Amino acid sequence: LTMRNNEAAMVLTLPEAAAMLGLSVRGTYTLCRRADFPTVRLTPNRIGVSRAGLERWIEKQVQKGEAD
Repeated sequence: LTMRNNEAAMVLTLPEAAAMLGLSVRGTYTLCRRADFPTVRLTPNRIGVSRAGLERWIEKQVQKGEAD
């Protein structure tokens, strides 16, 4: 993969997910350790983030924040 159409990508790289979240890549790696974060194992040494799963995860976090 040399060029990506980020609007259509089903799986985001960690830098792409970090940009969507407004976090550093390091902070996004930390989130990837959470059981409820939508990671996808691409290779034994590479992970990605499901775009649809990330959108659902963000929505759940917003709902939790509204409940507090």
